[in-house]
Amino acid sequence: MHQPKGFVAKGKEDWVWQLNQTLYGLRQSSRVWYQKLRDALLELGFKPSAADPCVFIRSHDGNLSIVFTHVDDLGLICNSVNVVVQLKGELAKYFPISDLGEAHHLLGIKITRDREKRTIALSHTGYIEGFFKAENCKENVLESINTISIFCIPESVIKFRLSPRS
Repeated sequence: MHQPKGFVAKGKEDWVWQLNQTLYGLRQSSRVWYQKLRDALLELGFKPSAADPCVFIRSHDGNLSIVFTHVDDLGLICNSVNVVVQLKGELAKYFPISDLGEAHHLLGIKITRDREKRTIALSHTGYIEGFFKAENCKENVLESINTISIFCIPESVIKFRLSPRS
């Protein structure tokens, strides 16, 4: 390790600096951020999901709250708007937050919500089109692909063993 140019102290050229706080972009930054976020969510009564450590769940007074994370972005799923507002306030005590509103895209998946019909549609079309474009496929390749719609019964549980096998 070397001292940065312009900051070399005379007589201490072989000394290096001790980093007391993580910096954005360093290898340990994401781990330290996750630990800080996890500690805050645990204090707020959340429990990490057994299936995914980036998903936290809290059930309190009949209200369900789910927080999912991707890098430094958080998504909130709650069973009422009041719970969302309350949760944002709780998180603001720990971190500076900015509310970007309702999610329209998540990890390349387009989210379309129809509140009147109480439906949510997820579409990966943009990702698929980008894949075919990168592979130099024909422009109309998506027109020949079959699509399906899946109806889910509210409060149903989808299990892997029930999924079709080919």
